[in-house]
Parts: sequence; C-alpha cells; structure tokens
Amino acid sequence: MLSLTKKTDYAILALSSLASVDEGQVINVREIATQFDLPAELLAKAMQCLTREGLVISHAGPAGGYSLARDPVEISVADIVLAIEGPLRIASCFDEDSSNPCAAIEKCTLREPIKRLQQRLFEMLDGISLAEMSQDLVGVSDETSHLHG
Repeated sequence: MLSLTKKTDYAILALSSLASVDEGQVINVREIATQFDLPAELLAKAMQCLTREGLVISHAGPAGGYSLARDPVEISVADIVLAIEGPLRIASCFDEDSSNPCAAIEKCTLREPIKRLQQRLFEMLDGISLAEMSQDLVGVSDETSHLHG
C-alpha cells in the first residue's frame, strides 16, 4: 500500500497552520501540536527536516517558533514529501541505494510503466500547493485523526 508516513502528515498539518497566520507571525511546535493533538517530539523532528530543506524558517528565542520560508502557493505537496521522506519511490527497484536489488530487474517488463506511474504521481503532488491544502484543512483540527491513524 502506498501511503505517507505520520511524519509527513504532521508536516502538512504544521505547514497548513503556518500558512493560515499573518505574514511574519511565528508559531512554535507546542502550539501546532496542541492545535492538532499531535506528539510534539515527532512534530519537532518534522519541523527540523522542513527547516533543513528551506520550507520553513526557525526563529530562536523565547518568542521563537517557525514561519514559512516561501509563499504557500510556491510550496507543493511534492516539496513537503521530498523534505520528509526523500525521493518518491513506489517500487524498490528504483532505489539506487538498495542493498537488496530485485532479482527480476533484467527481465522485468513493468519497470518502465511503473517508472511512468511514479513520475505522474510526483507531477500530481507537485501540482498541489500548500495554499490549496490549507484551504482544504481549515477547521479540521478536531478531525485530524483520519490523517494519522
């Protein structure tokens, strides 16, 4: 089954929260975790990944927190997935770092169709902006359990 991890779900929720505040306003992990009833530790790890990949800016200090690094229209779901999960791989045969390569790779007739499917999935995710996701997520703070289990 193809699915996103909880960490990615939490990252999308956190970014949607950041997208809903006024420009220049920061929100800390505890506030986001409380808003969506998420574990703060895992959310903090997701925010570190998002910071490292340049999607959010970390603001230090007692009034610190996070803000978006770019306009929500310029951040795609693909950007978020890449920041948290790394490159999209729907089949292990596309993982160059695999220590257990597929035994059928030389004779496989599905490799190219799966590669096209993977590319189309990425393009679809790349075509959905954080702004669009944020509109869809307005007011769901008490309905997030379907997103993360």
